[in-house]
Amino acid sequence: MDEALARELPALAWFIDHYRAPEHLQEPTGRHRCRAYMNKTLATAVLGISPEMQLLEPIDQAARCGTPEDAKQIYRKDATSTGIYDRVRANLPADKMRAFNLLARNAAKLGGKLSKLAEMCPDRVQVRKEGGGRRNVYTIAHSVTG
Repeated sequence: MDEALARELPALAWFIDHYRAPEHLQEPTGRHRCRAYMNKTLATAVLGISPEMQLLEPIDQAARCGTPEDAKQIYRKDATSTGIYDRVRANLPADKMRAFNLLARNAAKLGGKLSKLAEMCPDRVQVRKEGGGRRNVYTIAHSVTG
């Protein structure tokens, strides 16, 4: 069997080197031979378990557990990562605090994750620069599930 495979390898190598993908599968820039493919169901599932996406749950829970003013401050249009971090830590139930601390150890880490979330799901999180580009401010949209 190994000899048969060894005899076929040069033909396989030639085929791979000379393969031309069908037009509808070609990558527009021509850099790669074919377009990348990602299964949408699988991509959504993987995205949903990312640390950044997991961070939205304790943020939403803290907004629900706090006063209306706390929720207003978490979901305001110009919230800083420090302001969000402080409100979440003040209102999150103790049993959820460890998970939040693992996801965002401090306000700077929270800001980094919120910036990634703004790229991953701009319908939930937006970020913009203020103060001459020195400071990020965030807008977190209310959760549609609660």
